[in-house]
Amino acid sequence: MATCQPCRDTGWVPVERGGVAGVRPCACRRERELRYRLQGAGIPPRFLDAEFDTFQPIHESQAYALELALQFTRSYPDVESGLFFIGPTGVGKTHLMVAILKALAQRDVPVLFCDCNELLTQLRRSYSREASVSEADLIQPLLETELVFLDDLGAHRASEWVFDVLFSIINYRYNHRKPLLVTSNLIVDRPGEDVRSLLVSHLSQRVFSRLAEMCLITVIRGPDYRVEIRQPAWQQTRGTGDGLTQTNLRIGSNPPSASPAGGGGRGRRGPATGRLVQPPHES
Repeated sequence: MATCQPCRDTGWVPVERGGVAGVRPCACRRERELRYRLQGAGIPPRFLDAEFDTFQPIHESQAYALELALQFTRSYPDVESGLFFIGPTGVGKTHLMVAILKALAQRDVPVLFCDCNELLTQLRRSYSREASVSEADLIQPLLETELVFLDDLGAHRASEWVFDVLFSIINYRYNHRKPLLVTSNLIVDRPGEDVRSLLVSHLSQRVFSRLAEMCLITVIRGPDYRVEIRQPAWQQTRGTGDGLTQTNLRIGSNPPSASPAGGGGRGRRGPATGRLVQPPHES
């Protein structure tokens, strides 16, 4: 059965003008082309539906990160820095970055999603004689694509080889003024965390130094959406499984308010430089 009734999945809708039969492009054609482009950009199927509108901030730092992502998207390509979101798993870092990629891809901006762990795994495999993909095949798109997103940076085991790989990519983009989006789980979710030392130890000083100039580094806090919100919601409709504890979280509750960027207060726009920007501490 056709998923699009007007064109019956052909991408063309029959029309008649002045007694002459013809066709016109169907709205689904553009949507299908965008989806193919996003898949070609390496965005995992899990995140293909990530949108700004479906992001639900709970902690005020999440609301602040959402505003930064929206500002970046609205201003692109006239942006002074990229974005580097740091925080524990499940706070929406990847969701927001993919929402940026999708919004800009709709404006025909070339974008690329890169899972850092998968990249390193593929690079190791490329060194074998049986490999069908070379190191250059894997690295070159990360250098040349207009906007690149490095997901889960720093989750790898630190080594000089890893540092060299990351430096070659980041330094090239730094020298050629190519924007970069980055996320990392490298943080213990507590006030006063020494984020700078943590990043240096996992990325090296030279990599961190360039990222600090290229990106606005922002710490995001909040509950793990998958564990604390999605699981309880599933349990309400499907029952509670063994070993899972029902929580009293209010599903779909309104997030804490945050002032709009540029209006002063907690929602202020971050600086163009890459200094560490901590969200306001909980009262």
